[in-house]
Amino acid sequence: MTLKCCRIIEKTEKIVGRTTVDIAIYDDDTGILRKSITRVSDDLPRRLARQNALEEALREAEQLGYQHVSNRKLY
Repeated sequence: MTLKCCRIIEKTEKIVGRTTVDIAIYDDDTGILRKSITRVSDDLPRRLARQNALEEALREAEQLGYQHVSNRKLY
């Protein structure tokens, strides 16, 4: 049995009090983008906004049927 794997790529920016977290879920076997998520927060600290968005992405990956997720942060 082969594990269905995906990669989550995340980029977080904070500009003038607004935190934007962009997340992409890619299939590891095909390299195809499966889901793109953007979350904007005016009232959460950067770290908490990032954590919430990553938790949502992990739930999405699970719903898409992935059993293994790797994470990479873009700077």
